[in-house]
Amino acid sequence: MIILQFLNQKPIHGYQIVTEIRRGFGICLGSSSVYPLLNILEINGYVRSEWNMDIDRPKKVYYITAEGRSFLKLAEETLKIICMELEMNNKSNTSTTVGINEKSLHVCHSQLPKTRAEEMS
Repeated sequence: MIILQFLNQKPIHGYQIVTEIRRGFGICLGSSSVYPLLNILEINGYVRSEWNMDIDRPKKVYYITAEGRSFLKLAEETLKIICMELEMNNKSNTSTTVGINEKSLHVCHSQLPKTRAEEMS
């Protein structure tokens, strides 16, 4: 989701994503972690890529797609609900069990756009 958030702001290349994650979150991910994730996001239709050949050292630039924006929006809304549940549980001094069950996860999952892999199967 972090990768999609960065791409939602502007198209960027893979190493720039690594740098932004390190700078913004203090997490040192290597390219061996980020590039496979970008590949999965691209296979599922959430991002697309193009080679930028207009510079001395060509770079593959990643862009978020409409499907990626839909997925990001749904993920953000789901996280907001989880945070609200946690906050309500903390205020009432009850257990911090989030009010999500298998049924609600199924409903949430059914609202996700189908990935290209799911469409092909």
